[in-house]
Amino acid sequence: SAFSCSNLKKILSSENISYIGKEAFHDTPWFEEQPDGIIYIGKVLYAYKGEMPNDASIIVKDGIISITACAFDNYEEFYDDYDDYSNIFYRFIPYPLISITLPNTLTTIGDKAFRNCPQLTTVDIPDSVTYVGGDAFDGTSWYDNQPDGIVRINNVVYKLKGIELSEDILSFDDNVIAIS
Repeated sequence: SAFSCSNLKKILSSENISYIGKEAFHDTPWFEEQPDGIIYIGKVLYAYKGEMPNDASIIVKDGIISITACAFDNYEEFYDDYDDYSNIFYRFIPYPLISITLPNTLTTIGDKAFRNCPQLTTVDIPDSVTYVGGDAFDGTSWYDNQPDGIVRINNVVYKLKGIELSEDILSFDDNVIAIS
């Protein structure tokens, strides 16, 4: 976390903030005091915190332009030997998110943003999205249901799924604007 500050209790954010790094404020009193649910900072969906109701459908508010890396990752730390705290492990606890609707203002989906949301089957991604981070949808039903081959999200090449390239050349049409 960028601000592992045990004293940070308030963030006065600018509406111009368009990017926040993964878990930048997770280890702060400010984060702990936030109510469960989606946490927004400026124009960024920063994280989902706490318990999520079963079969959740989320509509991200208008005006949001980016989703932080690992925003919907849910995990807990544990140690393999409580006498030796040097071996920290993480256990992922999947969120029961089944659908998400993203606003037409969104341009960026961070790395691993929805990773390990296995029930996520419906993703409404607007044409405004120009960057999709690596592994953003890994472990989701949405990704698993994509046909083998080059998986595209609008004009972004997301991944090569389920096949090996048969040629030594990979070409993209003129509509491709980014590759994850």
